[in-house]
Amino acid sequence: MQAVKFENDLYQDIVQEDFLDSYRNLTHKAVMALKWISTYCSQASYILTTDDDMIVNTFMLLKHLKFRDSYQMKQNNSIFCRVYESMDVFRDKNIKWYLSEKEYPPKKFPPFCSGS
Repeated sequence: MQAVKFENDLYQDIVQEDFLDSYRNLTHKAVMALKWISTYCSQASYILTTDDDMIVNTFMLLKHLKFRDSYQMKQNNSIFCRVYESMDVFRDKNIKWYLSEKEYPPKKFPPFCSGS
């Protein structure tokens, strides 16, 4: 914890909120990021979020963004992601995405963006 405090004192590059950093709390982390982005990056044309286990093809990403810009296809508050539709809810307790029927009663998820 001392190393984290030292880095924050030196670079002021750590964003924190009061919740346990765990897989089950990823939603809290995502909301925290969106709040920080809306406060400190409101003039940014694009924001990219990704995971440490993902590879971004920056050449294709730039090509896509330039194409959108050249045809005035830019829209405010757009989200680009892989959308999952009609995915079954995971009921197997051995899977990290497990949800009990009490937590989430439906058998299928509504359409949602991939987290990566």
